[in-house]
Amino acid sequence: MNDDELLQKLGAELNIPVPEPSASRIAAVREAALRARDETTPLTADVGRWSTRRALLMTAAAAAVGAIGGAVVANARADEPTTSAGPPTELLSFSQSDTVISGATVSGSTINHTWGVELLLDAAGFPVGTRYDVNYVDRAGVVFSAGGFVGSERAIHCRCNGVLLRDEIDAIEIRDPSDQLVSRATFV
Repeated sequence: MNDDELLQKLGAELNIPVPEPSASRIAAVREAALRARDETTPLTADVGRWSTRRALLMTAAAAAVGAIGGAVVANARADEPTTSAGPPTELLSFSQSDTVISGATVSGSTINHTWGVELLLDAAGFPVGTRYDVNYVDRAGVVFSAGGFVGSERAIHCRCNGVLLRDEIDAIEIRDPSDQLVSRATFV
């Protein structure tokens, strides 16, 4: 699961509608209000009845407002999409170089930020413990580091950032420890 899928799943999990109050909860509130009314002393019976009625009315009003508010929120959320659209991404086309690592796969996309390009990289099958550099290459052929990753038994899902803007990037490269090109990406 890549970062975008994880964020979408988290967003979907947080989009839980507000439940309606249960009948047992409403009954418990009513019972407590009736008990409070019956516990008034004779000297304060008139004041107590007024206070109890007021409390009962306030409780009923609060329950009604809560039920209406819950229904409004539930209806509003019913119209929302269950997954977030997330930031706009641009797909990359990765190709293997002459120095092919058997079984390795690379895919990715980028997010064009105002401060630079963020690479969402998914890689698998790279030798465990081997370090790989991720570089952005500008149109003049100048190389800029965007981070890297270490080969793992598990699939790799990482984000790399570089100081180039989208219109300055010609390619994105992955290089092994001896600076041999492993994979090169261009925008689709």
